[in-house]
Amino acid sequence: MNTVPDLNKTTPIAATRQTKAAAAPRIKLLPDGFSIDHPDPELGEKHMADTLGVADRDAMHGILRQPGESQREQGEA
Repeated sequence: MNTVPDLNKTTPIAATRQTKAAAAPRIKLLPDGFSIDHPDPELGEKHMADTLGVADRDAMHGILRQPGESQREQGEA
């Protein structure tokens, strides 16, 4: 005989999220561009690319360079 589960009873579920917060990458602005500040440079670039929603490093760098290039163009005009 099959029993029907009680829908009013809660069932514990194992936690799947990270228990420790991952170090978020930060952008350091430099006179000649930018730098991704993260304890692990490769992982920092991966996190930044994921945050920006791009698949590769070149696309990420292109997006991050745009604001600086725009300001330089405005300053020259």
